[in-house]
Amino acid sequence: MLLKELRTAVLEANLELVKRGLVLYTFGNASGIDRDQGLIVIKPSGVDYDELVPEFMVVTDLHGKIIDGKLKPSSDLDTHTLLYRATAPSLVLRPCTLKPSPAATSTRPAWPSSTTSNRITLTH
Repeated sequence: MLLKELRTAVLEANLELVKRGLVLYTFGNASGIDRDQGLIVIKPSGVDYDELVPEFMVVTDLHGKIIDGKLKPSSDLDTHTLLYRATAPSLVLRPCTLKPSPAATSTRPAWPSSTTSNRITLTH
């Protein structure tokens, strides 16, 4: 299996998003990149988190072309590839979907109830 360790790490990152309550249903995901090979691993679209296994993760190039995987990549793939192409190799990207909450809706009344990739945390 291509990029087995990265697929496992991306799976674990996605499960951590669920554990921390940062995603809702199948919305929101984490991805990972192998800069040396120029390949991204991302969660497949519409797959329940409790059904995920490393083999389900989709491998694409930096422009979204599927290199390995039988499932459709996340609908957020274009955002992930754009961010990876535009950022320094030393940064880690963590796009996610924010669940609607009374605090979010009261502070931002125009906030859509389901917004993907509306928060990006950049860390070294």
